Amino acid sequence: VANLAVLDRHVSGKKFFALGKLTVADIALAPIVKRCLDFPLDRPSFVGLEAWMAGIAERPAFKTATGG
Repeated sequence: VANLAVLDRHVSGKKFFALGKLTVADIALAPIVKRCLDFPLDRPSFVGLEAWMAGIAERPAFKTATGG
């Protein structure tokens, strides 16, 4: 949960993790973050990270890769 808080602070108010565009950072983190956010655990809300994940989850390639 502490690591999610670090990611949340970094991506809050941004559409992507680095360079203002989709990069390997987003591609590498997306499946891991999705699993962490979907895991049934009592945790605080990570507004920035959840917003970032929602944006990534709407991408056709992510939907194809995750069966979503």
